Amino acid sequence: MTKKTNFKFELKNWINGVVILVCFMVFAIFFAITQPEDSSKSRMDPIRYAEREKNLAEVQNHANQLINSYDWVNSEKGIVRIPLSVAMEKVVKTYRGEN
Repeated sequence: MTKKTNFKFELKNWINGVVILVCFMVFAIFFAITQPEDSSKSRMDPIRYAEREKNLAEVQNHANQLINSYDWVNSEKGIVRIPLSVAMEKVVKTYRGEN
């Protein structure tokens, strides 16, 4: 006994398939159009790049100075900034009960 299979496609399935195919094609065309033709045009100007690199180094140096130094935040209220590593050690000692 062999069972015959009927490969009958309904119109609805064909329409869904065509709609999906058209969506993919539209997406591919949009993607192709929005890509820059020459990658050298999208690169940053070397002078601007050097300036940004210098600014980044200055910001990082300032941040490192802030987290690695002692300083008064508010001397009237007695608020002092301590290095991050010292603060972390104090927190660990406090939670261990080693005050």
